Amino acid sequence: MANLQLEAQLAGHSDWVTSIATTPAVDNMIVSSSRDKTVIVWEMKKDGTVGDDAFHIKNRIHGHGHFVSDVILSGDGKYALTACWDKMIRLWHLGRGKNMRIFKGHTKDVLSLSFSPDNRQIVSGGRDKMIRLWNTLGENKLTLPEKHGGHADWVSAVVYSPIEAKMLTAGWDKKIVVWNFSELNGIRCEAELYGHKGSINTVCISPDGSLAASGGKDGNVMLWDLKDNNHLYTLENTADVTKLDFSPNRYWLTGAVGNVVKVWDLEKRELVCEVKLDHCDHPQGTPTEVTTLKWMSDGQRLVVGYTDSFIRVFRVY
Repeated sequence: MANLQLEAQLAGHSDWVTSIATTPAVDNMIVSSSRDKTVIVWEMKKDGTVGDDAFHIKNRIHGHGHFVSDVILSGDGKYALTACWDKMIRLWHLGRGKNMRIFKGHTKDVLSLSFSPDNRQIVSGGRDKMIRLWNTLGENKLTLPEKHGGHADWVSAVVYSPIEAKMLTAGWDKKIVVWNFSELNGIRCEAELYGHKGSINTVCISPDGSLAASGGKDGNVMLWDLKDNNHLYTLENTADVTKLDFSPNRYWLTGAVGNVVKVWDLEKRELVCEVKLDHCDHPQGTPTEVTTLKWMSDGQRLVVGYTDSFIRVFRVY
Protein backbone atom coordinates (compact mmCIF):
# COMPACT_ATOMS: atom_id res chain seq x y z
CA MET A 1 0.00 0.00 0.00
CA ALA A 2 1.16 3.51 -0.85
CA ASN A 3 1.09 6.39 1.57
CA LEU A 4 0.80 10.07 0.67
CA GLN A 5 2.02 12.44 3.36
CA LEU A 6 1.51 16.19 3.36
CA GLU A 7 4.85 17.83 2.62
CA ALA A 8 3.94 21.49 2.04
CA GLN A 9 0.96 23.82 2.03
CA LEU A 10 1.25 26.70 -0.43
CA ALA A 11 -0.63 29.93 0.26
CA GLY A 12 -0.78 32.41 -2.62
CA HIS A 13 -4.19 32.35 -4.22
CA SER A 14 -7.27 33.99 -2.72
CA ASP A 15 -9.94 31.81 -4.35
CA TRP A 16 -10.40 28.29 -5.71
CA VAL A 17 -7.35 26.71 -7.34
CA THR A 18 -8.60 25.60 -10.77
CA SER A 19 -5.64 23.96 -12.50
CA ILE A 20 -2.04 22.87 -11.90
CA ALA A 21 0.67 22.28 -14.52
CA THR A 22 4.12 20.69 -14.25
CA THR A 23 6.74 19.65 -16.81
CA PRO A 24 9.80 17.34 -16.83
CA ALA A 25 11.75 20.13 -18.55
CA VAL A 26 11.72 22.21 -15.34
CA ASP A 27 11.29 19.62 -12.61
CA ASN A 28 11.19 22.08 -9.71
CA MET A 29 8.40 24.29 -11.10
CA ILE A 30 4.66 24.29 -10.45
CA VAL A 31 2.25 26.61 -12.25
CA SER A 32 -1.25 27.15 -10.86
CA SER A 33 -4.38 29.03 -11.93
CA SER A 34 -7.27 30.25 -9.85
CA ARG A 35 -10.65 31.87 -9.68
CA ASP A 36 -8.79 34.90 -8.28
CA LYS A 37 -7.95 35.64 -11.98
CA THR A 38 -4.22 35.04 -11.52
CA VAL A 39 -1.58 32.48 -12.42
CA ILE A 40 1.28 31.74 -10.02
CA VAL A 41 4.68 30.25 -10.88
CA TRP A 42 6.06 28.34 -7.88
CA GLU A 43 9.65 27.20 -7.56
CA MET A 44 10.85 24.36 -5.35
CA LYS A 45 14.20 25.04 -3.73
CA LYS A 46 16.93 22.48 -4.43
CA ASP A 47 18.96 23.11 -1.28
CA GLY A 48 17.19 20.49 0.80
CA THR A 49 14.72 22.89 2.45
CA VAL A 50 11.61 21.01 3.60
CA GLY A 51 8.05 21.96 4.49
CA ASP A 52 6.17 25.04 3.33
CA ASP A 53 9.44 26.97 2.91
CA ALA A 54 10.61 24.52 0.24
CA PHE A 55 8.43 26.37 -2.29
CA HIS A 56 8.30 30.07 -3.05
CA ILE A 57 6.41 32.28 -5.50
CA LYS A 58 8.70 33.10 -8.43
CA ASN A 59 6.14 35.11 -10.37
CA ARG A 60 2.50 36.13 -10.15
CA ILE A 61 0.78 36.76 -13.48
CA HIS A 62 -2.19 39.09 -13.99
CA GLY A 63 -4.17 39.82 -17.14
CA HIS A 64 -7.41 37.88 -17.32
CA GLY A 65 -10.71 39.52 -16.49
CA HIS A 66 -12.49 36.49 -15.00
CA PHE A 67 -11.85 33.06 -13.48
CA VAL A 68 -8.81 31.33 -15.01
CA SER A 69 -10.08 27.80 -15.66
CA ASP A 70 -7.03 25.98 -17.04
CA VAL A 71 -3.26 26.33 -17.43
CA ILE A 72 -0.88 24.20 -19.51
CA LEU A 73 2.86 24.40 -20.21
CA SER A 74 4.94 24.15 -23.35
CA GLY A 75 7.36 21.23 -23.51
CA ASP A 76 10.36 23.39 -22.61
CA GLY A 77 8.55 24.97 -19.66
CA LYS A 78 9.15 28.52 -20.89
CA TYR A 79 5.58 29.32 -21.88
CA ALA A 80 2.12 28.82 -20.43
CA LEU A 81 -1.31 28.96 -22.01
CA THR A 82 -4.30 29.91 -19.92
CA ALA A 83 -8.04 29.50 -20.53
CA CYS A 84 -10.51 31.87 -18.96
CA TRP A 85 -14.17 32.62 -18.43
CA ASP A 86 -13.51 35.94 -20.21
CA LYS A 87 -13.62 33.90 -23.49
CA MET A 88 -9.88 34.44 -24.01
CA ILE A 89 -6.84 32.20 -24.24
CA ARG A 90 -3.54 33.88 -23.40
CA LEU A 91 0.05 32.83 -24.12
CA TRP A 92 2.54 33.88 -21.42
CA HIS A 93 6.31 34.04 -21.21
CA LEU A 94 6.80 32.66 -17.70
CA GLY A 95 10.22 34.13 -17.05
CA ARG A 96 9.04 37.66 -17.74
CA GLY A 97 5.41 37.20 -16.74
CA LYS A 98 4.52 38.84 -20.04
CA ASN A 99 1.42 38.21 -22.15
CA MET A 100 2.77 37.32 -25.60
CA ARG A 101 -0.46 36.65 -27.47
CA ILE A 102 -4.26 36.55 -27.10
CA PHE A 103 -6.33 33.86 -28.85
CA LYS A 104 -9.83 35.10 -29.72
CA GLY A 105 -12.56 32.88 -31.14
CA HIS A 106 -14.59 31.28 -28.39
CA THR A 107 -17.91 33.02 -27.79
CA LYS A 108 -18.31 31.75 -24.22
CA ASP A 109 -16.09 30.63 -21.32
CA VAL A 110 -13.02 28.59 -22.32
CA LEU A 111 -12.73 25.54 -20.07
CA SER A 112 -9.84 23.33 -21.22
CA LEU A 113 -6.58 23.42 -23.23
CA SER A 114 -3.93 21.02 -24.48
CA PHE A 115 -0.66 21.33 -26.39
CA SER A 116 0.16 18.83 -29.15
CA PRO A 117 3.29 16.75 -28.40
CA ASP A 118 5.37 18.90 -30.79
CA ASN A 119 3.98 22.12 -29.23
CA ARG A 120 2.93 23.39 -32.66
CA GLN A 121 -0.83 23.03 -32.16
CA ILE A 122 -3.25 23.83 -29.38
CA VAL A 123 -6.75 22.49 -28.85
CA SER A 124 -9.34 24.27 -26.72
CA GLY A 125 -12.89 23.57 -25.62
CA GLY A 126 -15.53 25.66 -23.95
CA ARG A 127 -19.10 26.50 -23.11
CA ASP A 128 -19.82 27.49 -26.71
CA LYS A 129 -19.76 23.71 -27.42
CA MET A 130 -16.90 24.21 -29.86
CA ILE A 131 -13.54 22.49 -30.21
CA ARG A 132 -11.01 24.90 -31.69
CA LEU A 133 -7.58 24.08 -33.10
CA TRP A 134 -4.96 26.85 -33.07
CA ASN A 135 -1.39 27.43 -34.11
CA THR A 136 1.03 29.17 -31.77
CA LEU A 137 0.43 32.49 -33.54
CA GLY A 138 -3.09 32.49 -32.14
CA GLU A 139 -4.77 31.67 -35.46
CA ASN A 140 -7.90 29.51 -35.21
CA LYS A 141 -7.12 26.97 -37.96
CA LEU A 142 -10.12 24.68 -37.49
CA THR A 143 -13.38 24.58 -35.54
CA LEU A 144 -15.22 21.33 -34.82
CA PRO A 145 -18.91 21.81 -34.00
CA GLU A 146 -21.43 19.03 -33.30
CA LYS A 147 -22.27 18.49 -36.98
CA HIS A 148 -18.62 17.53 -37.63
CA GLY A 149 -18.52 14.95 -34.85
CA GLY A 150 -18.23 17.36 -31.96
CA HIS A 151 -20.35 17.89 -28.88
CA ALA A 152 -23.95 18.90 -28.22
CA ASP A 153 -23.13 20.57 -24.90
CA TRP A 154 -20.22 22.25 -23.09
CA VAL A 155 -16.78 20.87 -24.03
CA SER A 156 -15.24 20.41 -20.59
CA ALA A 157 -12.01 18.52 -21.30
CA VAL A 158 -9.56 18.25 -24.21
CA VAL A 159 -6.26 16.38 -24.36
CA TYR A 160 -3.71 15.37 -26.99
CA SER A 161 -2.16 11.93 -26.87
CA PRO A 162 1.53 12.15 -25.89
CA ILE A 163 2.40 9.39 -28.38
CA GLU A 164 -0.07 8.93 -31.24
CA ALA A 165 -1.70 11.41 -33.61
CA LYS A 166 -4.87 11.46 -31.56
CA MET A 167 -6.76 13.69 -29.20
CA LEU A 168 -9.73 13.20 -26.90
CA THR A 169 -12.53 15.63 -26.14
CA ALA A 170 -15.23 15.20 -23.52
CA GLY A 171 -18.30 17.15 -22.59
CA TRP A 172 -21.52 17.64 -20.73
CA ASP A 173 -23.27 15.57 -23.42
CA LYS A 174 -21.84 12.53 -21.58
CA LYS A 175 -19.61 11.38 -24.44
CA ILE A 176 -15.92 11.23 -25.30
CA VAL A 177 -14.80 11.73 -28.89
CA VAL A 178 -11.57 10.17 -30.17
CA TRP A 179 -10.09 12.29 -32.97
CA ASN A 180 -7.46 10.98 -35.37
CA PHE A 181 -4.97 13.17 -37.24
CA SER A 182 -3.68 12.19 -40.67
CA GLU A 183 -1.53 14.16 -43.08
CA LEU A 184 -3.72 12.98 -45.96
CA ASN A 185 -7.17 13.32 -44.45
CA GLY A 186 -6.69 16.01 -41.84
CA ILE A 187 -8.71 15.27 -38.72
CA ARG A 188 -11.56 12.82 -38.39
CA CYS A 189 -13.80 11.43 -35.66
CA GLU A 190 -12.43 7.94 -35.03
CA ALA A 191 -14.85 6.87 -32.30
CA GLU A 192 -17.43 8.07 -29.81
CA LEU A 193 -17.20 6.54 -26.34
CA TYR A 194 -20.33 6.27 -24.20
CA GLY A 195 -20.90 5.01 -20.68
CA HIS A 196 -21.07 7.96 -18.33
CA LYS A 197 -24.51 8.76 -16.93
CA GLY A 198 -23.68 12.39 -16.18
CA SER A 199 -21.62 15.23 -17.58
CA ILE A 200 -17.90 14.48 -17.94
CA ASN A 201 -15.48 16.80 -16.10
CA THR A 202 -12.10 15.33 -16.92
CA VAL A 203 -10.26 13.03 -19.30
CA CYS A 204 -6.57 12.08 -19.38
CA ILE A 205 -4.28 9.78 -21.35
CA SER A 206 -1.57 7.51 -19.93
CA PRO A 207 2.09 8.38 -20.60
CA ASP A 208 2.41 5.55 -23.16
CA GLY A 209 -0.77 6.61 -24.95
CA SER A 210 -2.49 3.23 -24.55
CA LEU A 211 -5.12 4.11 -21.94
CA ALA A 212 -7.55 6.90 -21.22
CA ALA A 213 -9.46 7.65 -18.05
CA SER A 214 -12.55 9.81 -17.66
CA GLY A 215 -14.57 11.03 -14.71
CA GLY A 216 -17.60 13.16 -14.04
CA LYS A 217 -20.79 13.99 -12.23
CA ASP A 218 -21.93 10.37 -12.03
CA GLY A 219 -19.02 9.61 -9.70
CA ASN A 220 -17.61 7.00 -12.07
CA VAL A 221 -14.04 6.72 -13.32
CA MET A 222 -14.04 4.85 -16.62
CA LEU A 223 -10.92 3.27 -18.17
CA TRP A 224 -10.66 2.99 -21.96
CA ASP A 225 -8.36 1.04 -24.30
CA LEU A 226 -7.30 3.56 -26.97
CA LYS A 227 -6.04 0.87 -29.36
CA ASP A 228 -9.52 -0.55 -29.92
CA ASN A 229 -11.50 2.31 -28.33
CA ASN A 230 -13.14 -0.11 -25.90
CA HIS A 231 -14.35 0.34 -22.32
CA LEU A 232 -12.17 -1.71 -19.98
CA TYR A 233 -13.70 -1.26 -16.53
CA THR A 234 -15.22 1.27 -14.14
CA LEU A 235 -14.09 2.49 -10.71
CA GLU A 236 -17.16 3.64 -8.81
CA ASN A 237 -17.21 6.57 -6.37
CA THR A 238 -19.79 8.44 -4.33
CA ALA A 239 -18.89 12.03 -5.31
CA ASP A 240 -18.11 14.09 -8.40
CA VAL A 241 -14.80 13.33 -10.08
CA THR A 242 -13.30 16.70 -11.01
CA LYS A 243 -9.79 15.76 -12.15
CA LEU A 244 -7.74 12.68 -13.07
CA ASP A 245 -4.01 12.20 -13.69
CA PHE A 246 -1.87 9.15 -14.45
CA SER A 247 1.33 8.70 -12.48
CA PRO A 248 4.41 9.27 -14.67
CA ASN A 249 6.29 6.24 -13.34
CA ARG A 250 3.80 3.85 -11.73
CA TYR A 251 0.72 2.04 -12.98
CA TRP A 252 -1.45 4.38 -10.93
CA LEU A 253 -4.38 6.65 -11.62
CA THR A 254 -5.08 9.55 -9.26
CA GLY A 255 -8.41 11.29 -8.89
CA ALA A 256 -9.94 14.34 -7.23
CA VAL A 257 -13.20 12.94 -5.83
CA GLY A 258 -15.26 15.35 -3.73
CA ASN A 259 -13.04 16.27 -0.76
CA VAL A 260 -10.79 13.22 -1.16
CA VAL A 261 -7.72 12.37 -3.24
CA LYS A 262 -7.78 8.75 -4.42
CA VAL A 263 -4.98 6.66 -5.90
CA TRP A 264 -5.79 3.41 -7.70
CA ASP A 265 -3.45 0.62 -8.76
CA LEU A 266 -4.67 -0.09 -12.29
CA GLU A 267 -3.10 -3.53 -12.52
CA LYS A 268 -4.86 -4.73 -9.38
CA ARG A 269 -7.90 -2.47 -9.96
CA GLU A 270 -7.92 -1.48 -6.34
CA LEU A 271 -7.61 1.64 -4.21
CA VAL A 272 -4.09 1.90 -2.77
CA CYS A 273 -4.35 5.28 -1.04
CA GLU A 274 -6.94 7.83 0.01
CA VAL A 275 -6.18 11.29 1.39
CA LYS A 276 -8.70 13.43 3.24
CA LEU A 277 -7.62 16.53 5.11
CA ASP A 278 -8.00 16.49 8.88
CA HIS A 279 -8.69 20.24 8.94
CA CYS A 280 -11.05 20.41 5.97
CA ASP A 281 -13.46 23.11 7.16
CA HIS A 282 -13.74 26.09 4.85
CA PRO A 283 -13.95 29.52 6.53
CA GLN A 284 -17.57 29.74 5.37
CA GLY A 285 -18.31 26.42 7.02
CA THR A 286 -18.52 24.29 3.85
CA PRO A 287 -16.18 21.33 3.31
CA THR A 288 -12.97 21.95 1.37
CA GLU A 289 -13.26 20.20 -2.00
CA VAL A 290 -10.43 18.92 -4.17
CA THR A 291 -10.54 20.82 -7.47
CA THR A 292 -7.47 19.69 -9.37
CA LEU A 293 -4.26 17.66 -9.12
CA LYS A 294 -1.08 16.94 -11.05
CA TRP A 295 1.95 14.72 -10.52
CA MET A 296 5.40 16.27 -10.62
CA SER A 297 7.71 14.64 -13.14
CA ASP A 298 9.58 12.54 -10.56
CA GLY A 299 6.37 10.72 -9.63
CA GLN A 300 7.19 11.26 -5.95
CA ARG A 301 5.13 14.40 -5.38
CA LEU A 302 1.46 14.99 -6.06
CA VAL A 303 0.32 18.63 -6.22
CA VAL A 304 -3.32 19.18 -5.26
CA GLY A 305 -5.53 22.27 -5.47
CA TYR A 306 -8.52 22.98 -3.24
CA THR A 307 -11.52 25.27 -2.94
CA ASP A 308 -9.99 26.90 0.16
CA SER A 309 -7.37 28.52 -2.14
CA PHE A 310 -4.47 26.37 -0.87
CA ILE A 311 -2.21 24.10 -2.89
CA ARG A 312 -0.98 21.07 -0.98
CA VAL A 313 2.01 18.99 -1.99
CA PHE A 314 1.95 15.32 -0.97
CA ARG A 315 4.94 12.97 -1.11
CA VAL A 316 4.81 9.24 -1.75
CA TYR A 317 6.19 7.03 1.03
